[in-house]
Amino acid sequence: LEFSLTPDINYTILPKPHFQINDVIIFNNNQNFQKEIAQVKKLKLYLHQTNFFKRQKLKIKSVELFETNFFINKNDLIYLQKFFNKRFLGRPIIVKKANLFYQDMEKNTILFLNLKKVNISFNDKINNDVLNSEGEIYNIPFNITWKKDPLKLEQIINLKFKKINLNVSNLTKIYNK
Repeated sequence: LEFSLTPDINYTILPKPHFQINDVIIFNNNQNFQKEIAQVKKLKLYLHQTNFFKRQKLKIKSVELFETNFFINKNDLIYLQKFFNKRFLGRPIIVKKANLFYQDMEKNTILFLNLKKVNISFNDKINNDVLNSEGEIYNIPFNITWKKDPLKLEQIINLKFKKINLNVSNLTKIYNK
């Protein structure tokens, strides 16, 4: 991934030390072609509260994206699969107020998701990678939970639509080739 940043970067100590960057564009380099996959209105990088004075020693604690539009097509699915196959041992990623547009190759929107909140993190209590999200698809609210257990080599997805009383669960075993 590559980021296009504006000069509108602010550093704030309160309530927690963080950088705020406005109007960020995220690109995916796919086959030597730079494709825009997200427009972020506001990006916050929260820092660990040690070594503020040495730029090389700054460590990111968590990442928050606000008012984001994601533009995904079938060529991006390979990157997303690699992303979710990696461990989330690093920093949590929180996305608030996002839209996901799944597009065909001519950039026509096939599917639209309105996401209120997405939380991607590693839960060290249960030793799982976890994604929690709530949003709407076709004006129907949903909650989704995805967990990957690297020790049991399995993934669990729970999708709930309360309005239509539909719950979908899936357990996938991961086999190494």
